[in-house]
Amino acid sequence: MIANPETLYRNINVTNGTAANIKSSSGQLTSYFLSNSGGSACYVKFYDKASATASDTPALTIYVPSAGAANLSGISWTFNSAISIRAVSGFADSDNTAPSAGSIIANLGYR
Repeated sequence: MIANPETLYRNINVTNGTAANIKSSSGQLTSYFLSNSGGSACYVKFYDKASATASDTPALTIYVPSAGAANLSGISWTFNSAISIRAVSGFADSDNTAPSAGSIIANLGYR
């Protein structure tokens, strides 16, 4: 039996509105696979709070190319308050431009 296994999170429509809550208490991001089926690049932003908006500063921003993906495993990034996620078309912390609807898919592992 694996001690402290990952919990999986899946979202097939990561949007630019209020961030989707992954974990409402402190935790660790342990892996991610992000895909973008849209025609433009996007940025997936992770927040150290349960309900982040464009006015909040992300803890982590990951670039995902158009018709591409980004992935990483074997990580242990700590979020002290909570873990939430949203996707936008621009890199600025305050960007609120929506990516193409249904184009961003997130598969994450966390503890």
